[in-house]
Amino acid sequence: MQVTIAVKDLTGVLKPHQDVLDGRSEVVTGHIGISTDGSQLKLVSTNMELWVTSRTDAVQVSKQGGCAIPGAVLSKIIATLPGDTQLKLTAGESNHVVVSWNKSHTKLYGIGMDQFPDQPKMNPAFSFMLPAVSACRVFGKAAFATDDIRPVLTGIHLRYDGTDLIAISCNGILLSVYREEVKMEGEHTGVTIPKLAAKLIAQSSQQFDGTVPFAVSANSLVAEIGSIKIATSLLGGTYPTQVLDFVPQEYQCEAVVSREELKHCIKRMAALYHNKLPKAVGLCASDGIVSCTSIGASRGDIEDYCSASPVVGNARVFFDLDLLNKIVDAVDSERIVLQLNEVCEADQKRPPMSRIIPLGFPGMKEKAGYEFFGGIMPVRPPV
Repeated sequence: MQVTIAVKDLTGVLKPHQDVLDGRSEVVTGHIGISTDGSQLKLVSTNMELWVTSRTDAVQVSKQGGCAIPGAVLSKIIATLPGDTQLKLTAGESNHVVVSWNKSHTKLYGIGMDQFPDQPKMNPAFSFMLPAVSACRVFGKAAFATDDIRPVLTGIHLRYDGTDLIAISCNGILLSVYREEVKMEGEHTGVTIPKLAAKLIAQSSQQFDGTVPFAVSANSLVAEIGSIKIATSLLGGTYPTQVLDFVPQEYQCEAVVSREELKHCIKRMAALYHNKLPKAVGLCASDGIVSCTSIGASRGDIEDYCSASPVVGNARVFFDLDLLNKIVDAVDSERIVLQLNEVCEADQKRPPMSRIIPLGFPGMKEKAGYEFFGGIMPVRPPV
């Protein structure tokens, strides 16, 4: 193999692989397969559960071939070079690649492409398509509520209800739901994809302007986002979709607030708490304002306000400040709706839940039920 490519173009085609590559150069998952495919340069990386393939036409191919070399080492080398520097990549017969620029060169030892693991073949059971902007929201917005301990909750669950694709993530305290109207082809079933795969799909979709096709089999999902192909194994286990039953149909209070104002309130309150101690805060909505009150803060007390319009009903709930901050960060509209339910001892079967949804989400239908929301199980007020 012998190709010539600019540093900025190689950096761009390497970017989708950064989160997949193992930093250890002595293991196969730390290698990135570099090969030619006609007039294109193709890069492949895997962690044995996730396969990422990227291609670029911004390359001059002089000789066909390929080799797998340590990806982290290659990234560090080209990160020090100006973007317009022309690189020559030459693969030798003894499983190495010589990287040359100006009068300098370096030799990277690797493995042959015949030793690099192949992506498993799949027989799609069903497929669907999403605009890139929708794919970015479906796979990006839902991920913040995943659990890092219970295996089936470490990913995002996708299900189809006949009209909408529903993305769900939860960890017992936070619940995230996003709905997008799609048309499915084939016999659809609920699947759960790893959080890392969802993150890569969201990031790649953010840089793409087009439609993303998805194909799903019994144990894998494949997304083709322009010149990037992401294939992931599915998580096993039964996802607790009954969490959707906990979402109340009615709320005691609803208030529309500025996201920026609420974010500033959260920041001011966070300054009063010790990082390693619980951060319970009171949130009260009434009479055209939303008040945030610190509870048990080790460095002082604060009662902060942000304007709200309109406010329907009255409610006072208690949240963990970090969780409240996490869910507000996930919303990217200027104004959000707070729907609040107070803790109720009488209803043990349906835990109270408050939720935050965007108002006028960019590009979204003005229709309830199609908007992303994050729900929070309120905590008990400290004694």
